[in-house]
Amino acid sequence: ADDMTFSNIAGVIPTADRVRFERMLYRSTRGNCYIRFSALSERAMDASGNRIDKVCFIVFYKSSAIETKIKRICDAFSANRYNMKDLNRP
Repeated sequence: ADDMTFSNIAGVIPTADRVRFERMLYRSTRGNCYIRFSALSERAMDASGNRIDKVCFIVFYKSSAIETKIKRICDAFSANRYNMKDLNRP
């Protein structure tokens, strides 16, 4: 039963990067991950003080090799990542 657990990575990226981010994840993992997006209810503030639209994401995956790829892609998109390790706990 333990082999059916999924790991996850969650974070936030600008809405404008969503399609590129999703496509890159899909291609680099060969479709072996499940991605969900949700728009933030309020606009975020960037470093310059401008308001920008952001979207939060969560990626579910199985292997540590895929985890490395996902983290690299998140870093390339300057995604703010958040720890959601307790999500798998009943």
